[in-house]
Amino acid sequence: MGGCGSGNAASAVEIRSGTNMRILVIDDSAICASTTRLALQHIEDVVVLESRNAETALELSADYEPDLMLVDWTMPVMSGRSMIESYRENGGAARVIVMAQESERNDMVHALRAGANHYVLKPFAPATLIRCIEYVMSRDP
Repeated sequence: MGGCGSGNAASAVEIRSGTNMRILVIDDSAICASTTRLALQHIEDVVVLESRNAETALELSADYEPDLMLVDWTMPVMSGRSMIESYRENGGAARVIVMAQESERNDMVHALRAGANHYVLKPFAPATLIRCIEYVMSRDP
């Protein structure tokens, strides 16, 4: 995957200086959300919000204006694709990384067309996720 290598977690990484970066994790699996939150502990000055479904995530994104959203591709009721499309249609400007299973790799073209900035395949090492975040946050919106 371009721009996001794999490897082991290193020491804390500063992705953005100044204010706290707000990251919204949207995953219907409590275990996956917890794993993602643990990976995000390697980033300095980050505030992590979580949502178990896309509908609540859209409400949170309006209230808290995250800098980055990590979106599970396959969720019940509203899919990651539908959530991203709705978010972008309503002017959402946060960067978006889709988290998908290896079996969903072919769907990632649809994720990018829906408005995602990048994707990472589950299961991922913490360092892989951090590299993806660094890559996405370093690029112009």
